[in-house]
Amino acid sequence: MPNNHLLGGAIAIIATVHLAIQIPGVNLRTITYGSPRVRIAPYNFVNGLGVMNRINNKQDPVPILPGRSFNFAHTEGEIHIVNSSAWVSCPGQDNTNSQCTIGYVPNILVGNVGDHLGPYDEVYLGQC
Repeated sequence: MPNNHLLGGAIAIIATVHLAIQIPGVNLRTITYGSPRVRIAPYNFVNGLGVMNRINNKQDPVPILPGRSFNFAHTEGEIHIVNSSAWVSCPGQDNTNSQCTIGYVPNILVGNVGDHLGPYDEVYLGQC
């Protein structure tokens, strides 16, 4: 199910790390939509390089992939859009609260691929 914003979200996180290392003192803010987990460790190092926001939509299964058992993790800064269209702030990494993505979509069987496309504040991001 690869598409531009799925891959772009992962690349944006990796690019943030690269830029912060290459340009010391730069202030970065990274915002991704429906991005998968990325394997960069330690994450406390990554989170200290800039402000990270991950916006996840309803029951999108992409943000729970790849699994944490494979040593993939999210940066902090999740904002989860729940079914009522409310935006919920989810502090920390891979927050398991029932209003955050990991609690909302505990496995891919309850996910809805259509939610990956949006809407994100009434904006749809394209097609898979």
